[in-house]
Amino acid sequence: MNRKTASFAAILALLLFLCTGAADAQRTTALITGGNADRVHLRARPSKQSDSLGLYFEGTPVAYSGSLEDAWVSVRIGSEEGYMMSAFLSDSLPEASSLRSMTVGVVRAASPVSLHTAPASGSQALLQLPEGTQVVILGETDTHWYYASVNGLAGYIRADSVSLAPIPRVRGQITPNVLAVLSGEDAFWHTGAAEYMTLHEVGERCFGGSNVTFPCFAIADVDQDASDELILTLSVDEDPYYGYLVLKSADGTVWGNEVFYRAMLSLRADGTFSFSSGAADNGFGYLRFAVDQHHIAALAESVSSDETITYWLNGQQVSEALYREADKGQEQKPEVIWYDLTAENLSALRKIIAD
Repeated sequence: MNRKTASFAAILALLLFLCTGAADAQRTTALITGGNADRVHLRARPSKQSDSLGLYFEGTPVAYSGSLEDAWVSVRIGSEEGYMMSAFLSDSLPEASSLRSMTVGVVRAASPVSLHTAPASGSQALLQLPEGTQVVILGETDTHWYYASVNGLAGYIRADSVSLAPIPRVRGQITPNVLAVLSGEDAFWHTGAAEYMTLHEVGERCFGGSNVTFPCFAIADVDQDASDELILTLSVDEDPYYGYLVLKSADGTVWGNEVFYRAMLSLRADGTFSFSSGAADNGFGYLRFAVDQHHIAALAESVSSDETITYWLNGQQVSEALYREADKGQEQKPEVIWYDLTAENLSALRKIIAD
């Protein structure tokens, strides 16, 4: 296999970015915990008396700046920016992993309605959603637009065209057999090598005896099936730029899928990510698993051929402008929360699963 080494600068930047052991300024994602309420106000200014810009559901990820030690932090949710009280936000493993319910809505309209890039009728429409389409609702703006996700593609839809489901959908949590693999107690099936091995054996079995470690992990639904997977950063001979190992439990087996770094760039809290194989060949999407293999399901993609470039969104050819708008929405999503692979965090995961 071709093991491409990144430059020292890129390696250093990634080391600072990936693990939560880095400076607090790098930890820019938190989840809404809600306290004793299921929705939290996004305020125009850092004050309870300030105008509300909308209400966002417990479990919604936000990108924040500042410190969660402060009373208020500046946050961005989709295209909206404002302030939230830090008391209703958390990036800790126990709290973030326990927030698994999702509010679901169903499109109720005589004709298809648009998923927009911003909460305004004049904004760019990304998709047309027919009646009966299920969407995950993250919150509602003060102008009565839902910020919603359709199979990982996020945007805004008018609230009066959606009915909320009476019972929220519950995401499946990390299972005990995945935790046993993570702690080195059990083996997993490595889909690339087509054999069982523990994490400690990956260097010898797959990399010719190289020193392979897994410094950090994240929890996200990378295949959009409403069950979480565990994603490990893969370091080869102290080079963290190689990629990831995605652990998924299915049919009583833990499957380990090796994913190259450029095939899973900027993993987001909702499990979607960007990918790139060249300046004009890139996009974003999620993973699909099938027995001993996986592939990327592209939500949006730029494809070059000879001297032409075509742009695709949800399987339909679109203009470059629409593709860029969709990509901008993807960039606005908060990054996934990365945790150091430590005994303390393993103990926290054990408690979460036991509860």
